[in-house]
Amino acid sequence: MKASAFRSVLSRITLTPDPRLMRLVYFDCAGSNRKEPFCVVVAVIVHEDHWTWLDHYSRSALIPLWTSRAQMTKKARELMKQGKFEFHGHELFNGKGPWPRNAKAKKFRFDLLSGFLDVPNKVQELGIQVTLPIVYGATYTPELIRRYGADAWDAEEIAFILCMEQVERFFTKTCDKEKGLLLGDRNVKTEFAIRNLGDYMRRQSAPIGRNPDSLTHMIETVHFADSQSTSGIQLADVCAFVIKRHLMNPDDLEVGKFFHQIAPHIKFARVWPKKP
Repeated sequence: MKASAFRSVLSRITLTPDPRLMRLVYFDCAGSNRKEPFCVVVAVIVHEDHWTWLDHYSRSALIPLWTSRAQMTKKARELMKQGKFEFHGHELFNGKGPWPRNAKAKKFRFDLLSGFLDVPNKVQELGIQVTLPIVYGATYTPELIRRYGADAWDAEEIAFILCMEQVERFFTKTCDKEKGLLLGDRNVKTEFAIRNLGDYMRRQSAPIGRNPDSLTHMIETVHFADSQSTSGIQLADVCAFVIKRHLMNPDDLEVGKFFHQIAPHIKFARVWPKKP
């Protein structure tokens, strides 16, 4: 192409793009085991300009662990020095992984969990329209199996589809001119199926539902990363665990404390099929 023709093409391109063009959509799952009554996929939607604040406050939530010299935090601190520590809702709540289960350790775990779940609140307190909206999709696995059989649908795939519908709903209603990029936790067992589902929904529509939506606001394929190095996926993991436990027992006061921290940030959600 001649230089004059190239300049002519450039002149027709807008060189001042929308400053709020891209959002990162971090997602993760809780309850994929068939023994769990609910399977939940949560997405935390982060504008690219706000990622710095997510990362900053996620690191700040680790300060109690960095400064602790208690024996109960020794294993977790060793993982952190190796770059292998991450926030896991299941481990922090139940005293699994590097965490002991005694009463003193439980208070420390719960304080650490609460501090991490407070990240969306801290980001919102900055003002200037800085938010970390949360959406989720969930399925009640026993009812799914009762209706369609044990081998008809995978609960995690259904929850992913429902969550992606809520992601699309969020973009359509609040930021229709923007685009998103899907980022999930690396998992060899489910990565291939989830990527295929995401690509199918982006090109066509959800494979289930009476009025299926397509992921018209998502670009590229679904990307996966190690959650150890990605605070957005860790936040989605912890939110998914809390929401799953809240769905299991809305009257659980311990879970309720954590759920109420994130409830104001949940913009859209769908549970299907519901518990009878």
